[in-house]
Amino acid sequence: LKAEVEQQKAEYAEQERVAAEKAQEMEAVVAESERLVAQTQSVYDNLSAEAAQLLAQEEAAREEQQRREAEAELARQQAADPTGTGGAPAAGTSGGSSTSGGSSSTSSGNGSTGGGSSNTSSGGNSTGSGSSGGSSNNNSRPQTVTGNVVVDRAYSQLGKPYRYGAVGPDSFDCSGLVGYALTGSFSRFCSTGTIIGWPRVTNPQPGDICVVHNSRRQHTGVYIGGGQMIHAPYTGEVVKVAAVTSDMVYVRY
Repeated sequence: LKAEVEQQKAEYAEQERVAAEKAQEMEAVVAESERLVAQTQSVYDNLSAEAAQLLAQEEAAREEQQRREAEAELARQQAADPTGTGGAPAAGTSGGSSTSGGSSSTSSGNGSTGGGSSNTSSGGNSTGSGSSGGSSNNNSRPQTVTGNVVVDRAYSQLGKPYRYGAVGPDSFDCSGLVGYALTGSFSRFCSTGTIIGWPRVTNPQPGDICVVHNSRRQHTGVYIGGGQMIHAPYTGEVVKVAAVTSDMVYVRY
């Protein structure tokens, strides 16, 4: 009997040893799993931080590009019309003056038919030159300016700084810029809350207004075609050309 008891004790001891070894193995497996989870989380966190940094860099680069485009557009406008009076009409007027000069030459040449013909021809050439000058100035205007008065007014304010509540002439907020483009007046005409109630359009044309007004965001701009708008973005930015955002709708005043 004593031998049987000793044998059972030995068997129990062996079972305890095996169980302890298996417990240690399980603890090692759990520890390794936790290490792998922590390592994976660290890699994920690093990737997320890098992705966020890349997105921030891309956004900054995009904003810088838009700022440069706006400055270049403003410079082109100023070069095309340095006096701010409109290059094409002035050239047309000059051409008309040359025509008048031609008529005067014809009158002064009444004493000689040959001379009169010669002077008339010269006057005609002057007229042609005036017409050519007008055409040249028209071609020098920025191609993005279509002659639409609303769009032209918006373009004329490129580069002006954003300031909340401002309606021009030195700075604008988003609805202040839209109000000026629509009316030509530096006074408060509308807000995003009123603009969102205007008739909506599904086939927007240059001069229509794009707007978003909800609990998350309120913003508006002047649609210039090609999915682009001119808007006054936010404090620290200037009036510039940018893409119409997907949350905006189009309305017509």
